[in-house]
Amino acid sequence: MSKRRANQESPVDLLSTRPTVSVTEAAVILSISRGQAYAMANRGDLRVLRIGTRLVIPTDQLRELISGAA
Repeated sequence: MSKRRANQESPVDLLSTRPTVSVTEAAVILSISRGQAYAMANRGDLRVLRIGTRLVIPTDQLRELISGAA
């Protein structure tokens, strides 16, 4: 069991507090590997936004995937 500092949010809490998450954070939220998350992004299964060299995923899309709406 990992210890989390009091001020750190759990990955799922990020869905309600941030408009986007990193691909790595999305992988944790979806319980998949980081590589699988990048593969989904490359295939277009995950909508990504490019900010400079960074790829981020909108949290609204993750909420839809989790709820089964996507």
